[in-house]
This record gives sequence, structure tokens and C-alpha cells, in this order.
Amino acid sequence: MEYRSHKIRIFNIPSGKMVYQSTSKPVTFTIISLVLTLLVFLTEYKLLAIIMAVVVILFYLLSNKKQISGYDSFVIVYNQHNNEFCDIIYFSEINYWEYRITRNGNKVMLFLNDGEKYCVDNGVSMSTHAYFQKHLPEKELKSREERLSKGL
Repeated sequence: MEYRSHKIRIFNIPSGKMVYQSTSKPVTFTIISLVLTLLVFLTEYKLLAIIMAVVVILFYLLSNKKQISGYDSFVIVYNQHNNEFCDIIYFSEINYWEYRITRNGNKVMLFLNDGEKYCVDNGVSMSTHAYFQKHLPEKELKSREERLSKGL
């Protein structure tokens, strides 16, 4: 089988319906922070609320970078150092995948058909795990024993 996963320019991403996206600024964190700031402002701790508001505003002003975009037949992993390029990995090229929770953050390990390992470690959360479970449930490695039995 021809190896189709590769590094491409962002403007060359194939058209398709995006079903998942992970960014550097989680929306739920921003909303919860704003609600907490408003609740604290309603108490007598107005100075703390002002400090919290400044932190939330600074967080909001930071650039929001795409980290992972998921489609029905492939996943895009954006390069955090070079905004022109991204990696495209087609589901047909994934032999197995594994979700790992580590001290340094969550990761998705992709074991490709040609024996290569691809690690996705930016923007990985439980929703990323749910995306892969929905689209590639039969290829998930769930335990260390399963990984060892497949020689990975």
C-alpha cells in the first residue's frame, strides 16, 4: 500500500467536513473563568475579582492556535513552530492507536502501517480520545499487554 500520510502546506488540506478541533485556548476554560470572576465580583473580594479579570483578559488576548483537526477519513496535526505546514495522517495508514495519560500531558500514539510511530502530544484531551474512539474503535490498543502482544 502506498504511504499517503505526510507533511503538507496548510492551504493544501483536502476538503472535507471537520468533525473535531483542538485549539491552544479551550473555550470551556475561558467561560468558566469568566463566570467565576463574575461570581467573585459579587462578593466583597472585588480586588481579587479585578485580578482574575485581568488574567482572563490576557489569556483571551493570546493567539489561539489550531493543534488538531479531525475529519472523517484523516486527522491533521498542526506544526506549532511553523504555521505554514501540518501533518496529515489518513486513517487507512493507521494500524493501531493508543491514548496515553502521562505526567507531561496526554498523548495519542499512532502506529502506522509502515512500522513508523507518530506521537500527537499537543492539544490532546479526553475529547481527542473520544474522536479517535468514534472513528477508529477497532484499532485502539487499550492495555500494555495488548501492545506487547502486537510487538509494539
